Amino acid sequence: MDITITLTTRNRYNTTLPLCLMSIFNQTSPPKRVILVDDNEDKKFYDIQTFKDILFLFKQKNIEFSYFYGESKGQVYAQQIALENTNTELIFKMDDDNILETNVLELLHKNIKDDVGMISCLILTKDDINRKFEYEDKIYNRIEDIYSKYNIQFIGNQNNRIKKVEHLHGSYLFRKELVTSYPLEFSPSGHREDTVTSYEIFRKGYILLVNPQTKIWHLKEKSGGNRLFNYKIETGNELKFIEKMKFWNIIPQKIELKEDNKSVFTIQNGIKYLVYEIYT
Repeated sequence: MDITITLTTRNRYNTTLPLCLMSIFNQTSPPKRVILVDDNEDKKFYDIQTFKDILFLFKQKNIEFSYFYGESKGQVYAQQIALENTNTELIFKMDDDNILETNVLELLHKNIKDDVGMISCLILTKDDINRKFEYEDKIYNRIEDIYSKYNIQFIGNQNNRIKKVEHLHGSYLFRKELVTSYPLEFSPSGHREDTVTSYEIFRKGYILLVNPQTKIWHLKEKSGGNRLFNYKIETGNELKFIEKMKFWNIIPQKIELKEDNKSVFTIQNGIKYLVYEIYT
């Protein structure tokens, strides 16, 4: 298929990256090309025999492979390098701790029609498999519900009906013409940049979809990943996202954030709720 998979990696040579690449090789409809942006400090990809073997297998399926050096500025910057070096109409963006079931690209490609800007899968951990969704609606993942309703992509126990959403998380297939740049201000932490990118496409009038028949297993490898991650960075990204929601007129312009246990958000029933007071 005329699809490029863009993939970034950091500190996962010996954990999830080999599994991730093999799940690409095992697709029933393989991509045309894989672009890997290596954001490791010491770039030893081509020195590792496992990756040499995987690239040999890629050649057997005519999967082109391109390798770029990242600048160790974080996941969003690394994905931007991949985006700028892609020349296919469709891009499948994924993370290096994501494992694709074999039919992901085939089923997503079948459902990305002219009016569909992005489509994604269920992205599941072992904790998500039996989770049920608690609401039925004509559209899911409304941006105004982002702090009060669980993301439909993380709910393993649901029907197979393809669902319309307003924003997507993580790995997704999209039209390259709709994304000229990722929101680089959210680097180095990979947090909220996918929400912003996908919602901007929704605002352009395109349909966003989640196909529950396709699944990605998120292994949540904690070995460092693509994140230079700490409380200050995540909090900063959340504040940037709140400013985006003000710009979109989702929340009032004049709000004051309250801290709860040194955080701008709190956890209730497994869902993040923003803590703020509105002043009129």
